[in-house]
Amino acid sequence: MSERTGKSIFAHKQIYSRKGNSKSRPVRDVADEAERLEGACPHVANPQPPTILEGMRPSEVVAVIEQRIAE
Repeated sequence: MSERTGKSIFAHKQIYSRKGNSKSRPVRDVADEAERLEGACPHVANPQPPTILEGMRPSEVVAVIEQRIAE
């Protein structure tokens, strides 16, 4: 736990592809779930909006990925 905030700090890193496969979901699906878009979290009864602490929204990350691939 962080002594400054009294809250846990947790990070998870995983690699996703644009299209997904039998072992991994597409990056857009992951971003939609992270933003709690309608229909993207069927396993959660009442998903609450996320709190973005730093950086950009997950959908913006997907847009950057698509832009860089196009370049």
